[in-house]
Amino acid sequence: MARSLGLVGWVRNLENGSVEVFAQGRDDAIDELTTWLWAGPSGARVTGVESDSVAADSTLRDFFIHPNPSKTR
Repeated sequence: MARSLGLVGWVRNLENGSVEVFAQGRDDAIDELTTWLWAGPSGARVTGVESDSVAADSTLRDFFIHPNPSKTR
């Protein structure tokens, strides 16, 4: 979805089962992604969406799946 909206950034699964998304691009595209996140992909169970404005990352050129955080034992 993010790529189709022309956004750059990343998405990753967190150890607690949450999903973290960092996306940047046009305001209207961010709004559309946020709306889509409330429904999520097929089979997803979305219980909430939080958003914050953060500094842009000028090194991003695409939208990708970020590696999961390393598990500590």
